[in-house]
Amino acid sequence: MVKDVAQRLDVDVPAFDHMIWWHQRLMGREYLSPPHFNRLDGADAAGGLARYGLPDGLPGIQQLLSETPPGAHPEQLLAGAPPPVLCFDVDETLWDFAMEDLPLGLARDLSADAAKLRHRLFADVPSVLAWADSARRRGLLRGLTLASRTWRPGDMRRALGALGYGPNFFSSPQLYPTGLGRGCNTEWPRNKLRHFLRIERDLGVDLKRVIFFDNEARNCRFAREMGITAVFTPHGLTWAAVAQGIDSYRAAHILDAPGELHPQTPL
Repeated sequence: MVKDVAQRLDVDVPAFDHMIWWHQRLMGREYLSPPHFNRLDGADAAGGLARYGLPDGLPGIQQLLSETPPGAHPEQLLAGAPPPVLCFDVDETLWDFAMEDLPLGLARDLSADAAKLRHRLFADVPSVLAWADSARRRGLLRGLTLASRTWRPGDMRRALGALGYGPNFFSSPQLYPTGLGRGCNTEWPRNKLRHFLRIERDLGVDLKRVIFFDNEARNCRFAREMGITAVFTPHGLTWAAVAQGIDSYRAAHILDAPGELHPQTPL
């Protein structure tokens, strides 16, 4: 990790180079390549900050310094607890507007304009989702999903797709209205009961293994009644909220039976 940071900053660290060269001979690996053995460009060099979803070069360092939360990183807080599913509300949680409040034409235009959409995401959202995707691939998270009561599910899906969060990024995203609102839908009450039950069914996970983030306090209260770890995000999703959610989840599940600590295949 130190060598990766130094290389991104274009700083020579010959002592580290020598140690890596000496150890790679014993391990039968190639992290530094000949003839100079001073660059992490060998066949086995993948890793470093890139493992956490950070971009290559100096931008990765800048993102790490500007967006990593103070204190323990969420990845450290996951240690010893069963891998959870992270579930996010969308409107005013991932981005700073409600899709249904936009005029129809503006919503259609915005949902197809990735550049404008990125400016409407809350500041920590891109790095949080990049880390979460990486953590899921490494088995630290059980999965990622969405639970939104939007009355514009089509526009929401297009907007998420334009941002790179298409149907393969989230598992079984639940994007549809329930209860009375801008249309008449009395099949389910005005909460996210249907969303959570379908997440439980489709992902095959107990709701106790879900951490939910929402900008509405009533949705968080309801989620807690269903056994979900819920975090209120009145100013949008932040690293601090993610750390809070994982810390609360870990405190509740750290004493789970050892047999439950082995994750299923990530979704």
